[in-house]
Amino acid sequence: MGWAVRKVTNWGWIGVGTTANGVAKVVLPQRTKRAVVQQLRSFNDETGDAGRRVRDRMAQELAEKCADALARYLQGELVDLSAFPVDWEQVPPAARPILQRLRKSVAMGQTVSYGALARLCGKPNGARLVGWAMAVNPVPLLVPCHRVVRANGSLGGFTGGLALKQRLLALEEVVVERRNLRR
Repeated sequence: MGWAVRKVTNWGWIGVGTTANGVAKVVLPQRTKRAVVQQLRSFNDETGDAGRRVRDRMAQELAEKCADALARYLQGELVDLSAFPVDWEQVPPAARPILQRLRKSVAMGQTVSYGALARLCGKPNGARLVGWAMAVNPVPLLVPCHRVVRANGSLGGFTGGLALKQRLLALEEVVVERRNLRR
């Protein structure tokens, strides 16, 4: 087990929790470090790591690298977050294929509707199932649930709140535009 916390200018505090299998928890920006640490401690309790003082060195290194990458992403740097392994064992089984498809199919600067993602997953009437999978996603940003919107283009829901969802989508739009201008 490992975890890391970072302060990101203009965003707040973020956190990452890892297991030996990969990233298992991403804490979206919070106003205080205490709020992030509390969520990461709760994550450790849920995964059976409560009270453990010595963290697995590889898991700790992964947490540090991922937290650094997420901080750079939030500062507008083009970062390949798909390079970080996800511990899929921490995801409810019914949500795994949906979140895995989202991670592979929807790139930075793109959005997909709940219904379209359901169809990509072979569940043509599964828009509500997709919504549930987004809500239980323990690794937002690594699995970009903020890129899933309603069919009419409105935001829908987001664990971090609609203002954060809009801000993330706007950030990605700027990053993609900057990348395209450099080409």
